[in-house]
Amino acid sequence: MIFYITSPTYKEIISSVIQENDNLLLGGCEEGEDILLYSYIKQNNATSFSTIDTIIIDLNACADIDEKIIDALEMLRMTNDDIKIIILATMRHPGDALLTQCFQMAIYDIICTDDFLEIREELKYCITKGKLYKDALAFKSASKEQVVVKTEIKKTVNKVMIGFAGTQRRIGTTHNMLVLANWLRKKGYMVALAELNEHNAFTQIADNMDIRIAEDGNFTYNGIDFYPSVDQKKLATILGKAYNFIITDFGAFEECDRVSFNKSDVRIIVAGAKAWEMPSVKKFFGQVAELDTLKRYHYCFNLTPMALRADCKEGMGELNQVYFMEYTENPYVAYEFSGAEVILKEYMPDKPVQQKKTFLPFLRKEK
Repeated sequence: MIFYITSPTYKEIISSVIQENDNLLLGGCEEGEDILLYSYIKQNNATSFSTIDTIIIDLNACADIDEKIIDALEMLRMTNDDIKIIILATMRHPGDALLTQCFQMAIYDIICTDDFLEIREELKYCITKGKLYKDALAFKSASKEQVVVKTEIKKTVNKVMIGFAGTQRRIGTTHNMLVLANWLRKKGYMVALAELNEHNAFTQIADNMDIRIAEDGNFTYNGIDFYPSVDQKKLATILGKAYNFIITDFGAFEECDRVSFNKSDVRIIVAGAKAWEMPSVKKFFGQVAELDTLKRYHYCFNLTPMALRADCKEGMGELNQVYFMEYTENPYVAYEFSGAEVILKEYMPDKPVQQKKTFLPFLRKEK
C-alpha cells in the first residue's frame, strides 16, 4: 500500500506512476503547499501509517523547517520500521544538509531533479526496486555552505494544449512544433506531440528515423512522445496522461478542425511573408472575421528575410503577437524557438534571486 504527500505541481506525475503500476494499492494522498508534515504525521500515524508500505514525500508541499521534517521522518520509522520512504526534493541538490540527514537515516530513495521525465523514471525505480547505499552516495556529505541552489521554481503545469496551424500546407508547421517540443523538453517538461491531420508526417518521421511504432500507435524520440494520426478519442486518451504540454499539429488552417484549434490553451499560426506566400496569409484572415479571435493567436513567420520584418509587423496592425522563426536545419536537435518565453510566459518557472545564506556576514573578507 502506498501513500503520498505532494504539492499540486508534482501530483500528476506521482499519481500517474502509481496508476501505471498494477501491483500498487493506493492508501491515500494529501495535497497542498503548506502542509505541516510533523503535525500531520503525528496526528495520523496511529490510524494511517502503520499499514503503509511506501510513502512518497514531496518536500515542496511541506512548510516545516528542516529539523521538523527530520523529526517527522523519525516518527514514521518508529511507527513502521519497514516503511519505504521516498523523498522528492526538486529544489535541492546533493550536499544539502537535510538530504544528508536522510542518507544517514538509511533513506536512499531521494529524487532531486525537477525534470518531469527524470522524476517519472526515478520514481518508478524507487517504487519497484529501490535505491541502495551505493546509489545515494552523492548525499553522504553536506556542503559547508548553505546555498539556494535552484534558480527556477516550476509552476503547476498540466496538460496545456498548444495548437499549431499553418496558413498553407508545407509552411513549416510540423518543423516548428518539433523545435518548440525540444525547447520545452530541454526545460524539463514532459511533452507529447499529437498529429491532428491526415498528412501522416509523424509516420514518415518514424520510418526515416528507423523508429519502431508501439502497438498503441505512438513512438518516443529524444524523450518526446509522438502520436500519429490522432482523432478526438485518441486525443482524450493522451489528455489522460501526465504530460505538462501537449502540442497538436492541426495542419493547414483552412482544412483543420477550427473548433478544437480554438479550444487550445495556446494557439500558434505559422505563416510566410514572402510574395508567393502572401495570398495564403490574406486568405487566412478572410477565414477569421472576429478581431478578438485573431488577437488570441500568436503569429510565427517562417524564414522571413530581415528586410521584410519591419513591414510585416507594421502590416499586422493590432495583431502584435508576431515572432520570426530563425533557420533550423535539423528540428530534432534544435532548442531555440523565437518568442517561446513570451508565448508561454504564463507557464514558465518563477526565477527567484539566488542568495547565499550566511549567519556571520561580518566575517566576509573585503575585496
